[in-house]
Amino acid sequence: MTIAYAALGADLFGEGPAIAVAFRVAGTDPDVSGLPDALRPLLASCLVKDPTARPAPADLIAAVERAGAPVASGPWLPYAVVTDIVAARQDMTRLPQPGTASGPGPGPGASRTPGGRPARRPRSQSGPRA
Repeated sequence: MTIAYAALGADLFGEGPAIAVAFRVAGTDPDVSGLPDALRPLLASCLVKDPTARPAPADLIAAVERAGAPVASGPWLPYAVVTDIVAARQDMTRLPQPGTASGPGPGPGASRTPGGRPARRPRSQSGPRA
């Protein structure tokens, strides 16, 4: 199902309330018509209702090895997504400049000692601790 969803961008049993989709999963065949020709028979065989009729893991591995490596038809991600990822990576890996805050500190209005450290909160005056 995951491979089919990745190939189609849609569920093989349609959309809708979970109970309706579950009914279609249990009682109808998946709609594999939109899958690429090379994937259609393999994925359809994995989704037959009778589990004993499904291919064994070794058979799946052999089928994928026979098909060979996929040929990319273009970039994996859209250009706009790539530029957003690169920008976010640069922001996250940029070192702070000397003299600037190096991380989250006390919130606004926090009192500080003359040395610049946050001031300690006074201890309770309710008596000795047990």
